[in-house]
Formats: sequence, C-alpha cells, structure tokens
Amino acid sequence: MEIKITIICLIGQLGNGGSEKQLYLFLKYLDKDKYSPVVVVSSICTESRWEKQIRDELLVPVIFLGNIPKILKFVKFAWLVFKKRASIVFSWSFYTNAFFIVCPGIKFIGSLRGDLFIAKSQIGPVNYKYSLKPNYFVVNSRFLAKELTLEGIPMENISVVYNMFVHEHCSVEPSKRAEERNILRKKMGIPQDAVVVAGIGRNSFEKDLPFFLSVFEKASSSDKIIFGLLIGDIDKSIRDKIREMNLQDRFVLTGEVESARKILPAADIFFLSSVSEGMPNSLIEAIDAGCAILATDVGGVWEILEPLGTDITGKIIVSDREVPSASDKLLFLSQNPCFRKKIMEGRMKILERFNPDKIMKDYCMILEHLSPPDQM
Repeated sequence: MEIKITIICLIGQLGNGGSEKQLYLFLKYLDKDKYSPVVVVSSICTESRWEKQIRDELLVPVIFLGNIPKILKFVKFAWLVFKKRASIVFSWSFYTNAFFIVCPGIKFIGSLRGDLFIAKSQIGPVNYKYSLKPNYFVVNSRFLAKELTLEGIPMENISVVYNMFVHEHCSVEPSKRAEERNILRKKMGIPQDAVVVAGIGRNSFEKDLPFFLSVFEKASSSDKIIFGLLIGDIDKSIRDKIREMNLQDRFVLTGEVESARKILPAADIFFLSSVSEGMPNSLIEAIDAGCAILATDVGGVWEILEPLGTDITGKIIVSDREVPSASDKLLFLSQNPCFRKKIMEGRMKILERFNPDKIMKDYCMILEHLSPPDQM
C-alpha cells in the first residue's frame, strides 16, 4: 500500500477570514490518496465556521497549540511534527513562518498573504526576522513576491500561486440576476433605481473605510441617485462618521453576515478603499456578483483586473488615493451603465485565473518538488 505523505498546515488563527477560506479550499481539493493533512493552529480554539468545515466536512484533524508561552508553542509544535511524522510543513500565515527554526530536516514552506510592510509594523523585529527564514515561500500575488525580493529572498525561492475562487453568480442568467438584485434591495430597503456602491470590511487601518466615506460623500453630492452599502461588522466610529456627514439616509449597514457573496448582487459598483492588501478576495467576489469595480492601487489589484485591458483599468483603479480623483472615477461609473456592462462582460476572463483546478496544479507541482523521493 502506498504510504501517504503527511503535511502539516500551520496557521496563526482559524477565524472566519479570507486566509482561512483559502486553507479550506486547499484542503478540499488536495489529493487525499496521496497526502494526509493535519491543521495546527498556533492560537486558541475559536469554533469558527472554517474550523467546523475543515474538521467536520473534510475530516481533517485540527490541533490548537493553545494559550501558552511562545517558547512552549515552539516545543509543542516540534513534538507534533515528530509525532505525526510530517514530511512537509506548510505555514499558511506569515506570522507562523518563524516555526521554521524548530523543523530541521523538514521541507518547510513559508507564506505571505498580505502586505509585508504592514506585517513588519505589527510583529516584533525578532519574529519578523525569523518569519523570513524559510528556504521556500508561496505568495498570492506578484506584488508580494516583489516585496520579499526587496528583503533579500531570491526570486527562485518564491512561487506565486493565486487564491482559489469558486464562482457562484457569473453563470446566472441576466433575468434571474436582476430578480435576485431586486429581491435583495427590497429586503434591505434600498431604492430599486439607486446606483448602489458597496464596500466590505471591518474598520481597520488596512481597509480605510474613512476614505470610502469621503469619496462617497463627494460623489453623492453631485449625483443624488448614489446609495451606499457597507457589508460586515462596522464599528461605532464609522456609524458616527456617517451621521456626521448626514448620510444616514443614504446608507445601509448590514452588520456581521455569514457570507458577503449573498449580498453583493444588490450592488452596481464595488469600491475597494484599502490602503493595504495581498490578493483581495472581496474584489474577486464582487466581480463574480456582477459589480463594476473601483479600487485603490494596492497589492494584487492590478493582477486581478489586468485581463480587462488598460483602457478599462485606467478608469477604475485609483492610483493617487486622492478624494477628488477617486470621486470623479466613482461618478463616471455611476453615470455610465454601458461602461459598467463592459466590465461585467470581461469578468469570466478574470475568474478563470482563480479556477481551483488550475490553482491546485500549481500547489501540486510545489508539493511534488518538495516531497521525499521515496514517497513520490
């Protein structure tokens, strides 16, 4: 009988975010006849959506290192690697790359899935130094690969593997899509004739929702048909800001939702206002939902949108983070339904790049390259 290759997927936390979803998809499409995966979480148990699906649906063991001192986490992880007879450790978080130092002789894959210099500002210099130690890295955009090379990581030690995405909406007939849109708007109290501008995310420095509001305020002062939709758990400071701008009658705030993808079809335009991103999953979800796009020039935004061509991307990517220029682009989109339709017509070219079968081939090439010869 063929011996399976044990691969430990190490992640900092198992919450409800995009990185966790990508881990779930990786494990879902991984060849279980060849690989025996185990997930190790360096933090405490959170009972999240993705933990439940990984454990109960995919039947992949999930082990938490728990709330113990960092040095003990390293010791416990080294013991788990030995106990499980792991051949490969795949660090799914940049913050867990430092566990490389307790895995001598093990094929170790480091990751970077968000802006490196934001990570540098959030972790101590020692952890940052050791998080750059792995001999091999997987990143989800060319932008992040370039960031690693600036830190001295050779390009030949980096593989760019895009996020996986399973599209739901783009194959839906236009008439059914319009019906879904109308139902969602009626349910949320959004005028049927409004041009709805949606955003997703918590109020963090990276998401920069104040920039979203400032751009929306300026554009909506010139076009009263524009309506705002913020999806997710938006905190009090943003709610207060909306009231200060006297925009409370022009916005719907959904609160925390299980899946933004179920709400995005209500929107005409999706505005990514982030100051920092890796490969923004929300942008891909919005494209699938049929939204036209306005996005700041961060992370992998250009890589996502480049199949549309420069004639289109030049009109929808905000490169200067200035409110006047961003609001001009938003007004252009709101007042030009034919241009919005042109973006929609090109979305399959975009989504094809994130097809799970294609992405898993890239992952498999990496795993096969690193697998011990006697286990191939």
